[in-house]
Amino acid sequence: MICIDNFRNLTKEEEKDYPFKICEQCCFCKECELINDHMVSLIQACTLCLDETAKSLRSTVHLPVHIRDVWEDGICPMKKFNQIACGDQWVAKGIGDDFKADIKYDYKKEQFKVIQSSDKKNCVTDKWEPNQPIIISAPTGGGKNTFIEHESFEYVRKLNHQNKTEYKILLLSNRRALTEQTKNRIKKGEAKEDKINFDYREYINVMSYQSLLNQVEHLKNVQACSRSKYLFVVCDEAHFFTSDASFNPDTEKILEAIVDIFQDAIRIYMTATPYECLKYIEEKESRNDKYIPGILYHFKRDYSYLDAKYFSDENTELKDIIKKSVINKNERWLVFIDSRKQGAAFKKLLEKDDKISSLKGRVITIDADSKYNDEKYQEMIVSECFGKDINVVIATSVIDNGVNFRNIQNVVITDTDRTKCLQMVGRIRIEKDLVTKSPCSKVTMYIKRHDEIFISRRLNAIGIQQDAYHDYDMAAESKNYKWQFFNKYKDNDLEDWKNSKHWFGRDKMEPDRLYQNKIARSLADKRERIYKSILEEMEETGKENMVTGQRYLEFQLSWFGKEYIQENDITLSGQKHDGQIEFEQWIKEEWGNKKITKEEHKNFGKEFFERYHPIFGICTKKQGFSSDDNRGENGPKTAGYSLKRINEIFQVMNMPFRINEEDGYCTISMV
Repeated sequence: MICIDNFRNLTKEEEKDYPFKICEQCCFCKECELINDHMVSLIQACTLCLDETAKSLRSTVHLPVHIRDVWEDGICPMKKFNQIACGDQWVAKGIGDDFKADIKYDYKKEQFKVIQSSDKKNCVTDKWEPNQPIIISAPTGGGKNTFIEHESFEYVRKLNHQNKTEYKILLLSNRRALTEQTKNRIKKGEAKEDKINFDYREYINVMSYQSLLNQVEHLKNVQACSRSKYLFVVCDEAHFFTSDASFNPDTEKILEAIVDIFQDAIRIYMTATPYECLKYIEEKESRNDKYIPGILYHFKRDYSYLDAKYFSDENTELKDIIKKSVINKNERWLVFIDSRKQGAAFKKLLEKDDKISSLKGRVITIDADSKYNDEKYQEMIVSECFGKDINVVIATSVIDNGVNFRNIQNVVITDTDRTKCLQMVGRIRIEKDLVTKSPCSKVTMYIKRHDEIFISRRLNAIGIQQDAYHDYDMAAESKNYKWQFFNKYKDNDLEDWKNSKHWFGRDKMEPDRLYQNKIARSLADKRERIYKSILEEMEETGKENMVTGQRYLEFQLSWFGKEYIQENDITLSGQKHDGQIEFEQWIKEEWGNKKITKEEHKNFGKEFFERYHPIFGICTKKQGFSSDDNRGENGPKTAGYSLKRINEIFQVMNMPFRINEEDGYCTISMV
């Protein structure tokens, strides 16, 4: 057992640095990844200084819901772990020899076993043991997999040689693609060790989380063999238990099975984003009677390689930027998009012939279906780089966990969830100096500023999920309601089932029984509060004449240690994209200072709409217009824009034109 007490009463001098009363007992707080960035963003937002006023504010400071939910009942979750601050070291160096479990021979049972603190009174080791879960929280590229596939592997191999045992490492991964990359890495490692006569598969097995529930009995039998059991069970990308919960009803069962089956193995949870999953891992692990608070190895994050830019609409603001960078610089882009439909539409835009050029044949889309069938994608997974002719990969979150790509210059993220955003950026593997660990290249991150419409859609989707959980509860209480519930959610042909099959699993022994994923339900409650909080903030910023979504964008930037700089804001910096430049050129050349008769008004209004809409989209109140575009029969698609609406567009979109009317004519003049 490793026991490190980071909690003590701080001195009055030390307390000055802590804006949260909740942190005052924890001397680890300045290094704490769950708290530190919140402290920074809150200090900036509230302008808390170290004066008397600030000191009085510390105990009453308001925390937004998306920050406040880090804590439960006023207790910092870090108090449930023994934290070890490892700085910016590689994982293997930060852990040192802690992983070399104390293995002894039990003469009574005639078998080898891992010595645990509970075996003897007052026995405290400085090594890992089964009753104490291990959390390795390290950034992508920090050496987590290298530690498992080299140091841990080598230790198990030598241990087996010394004791004549057949211990193994079980490596669990959360995606088929990640499983393939892991197997490929291990295979390469085996080739490097060809002077030694052994097979990596004798010591490491790779399995997906999804397949684990189908092998419960087999794995229990494996663990029953004292000389050939799994010594280490590694949960790679451990945020799987929460990040996949919204569409996989079995993540809770998988976590419970891991803890139950491998009680006598050392369970290691590795992730770069432990922010949500820690709570649920601790809950399941602590059910063990002999549970010892887990160890959390915290490795410092370094996002200095990121240059951040921000945008509001990828279709109008990013299209030309991507095209130019590919045509002129041959740069590569990894673009994460919200849905398959949006991805297909954006691909079509990039491949369309226009003034710049077409990227036809240089763009591919990856979604939940194509990842299994697309040969190019499978080649990319194995090689960890884009194909020879591919410059842009547009993907949903199917590749956001664990899969790596090298030699990428740009990444676009369009989500609001912290874990997803950090994982998306983490898909780009940056080469680092082996000694200093400093990045050897730069990546430009384009992060989307969201509006109320987007957040409202997310909130509505959560509402549908919450309704399904309500129906589930009612079915448990009423027999009559039970049949209504099954009729609604059990039939594969029904639309309700197509949605809810992600939230309710089917019992294999009792096909008529549905079960819920309690992790998913807990997260739905939390995210509902978060989205409501974001909407409230958006309404406040609207009153203050700030751009909608600006506050949350700045909060997202704090995750990467970045501050908002207007010069990097594509939307607000005054930089006009090529579509807008071309549109304004058309007005200037075709209609500038020209008298437009009443007979020409209609044709002008219709042509204006036909050119304006593909570039800028419809006019809405959210953009600052007096009303939303009418989409009915008398809407602009049929009748064109009125002169009044066109004049409003010039003002709202900051175009250098105005319409002047006199003597039955109108003219468009430059301003």
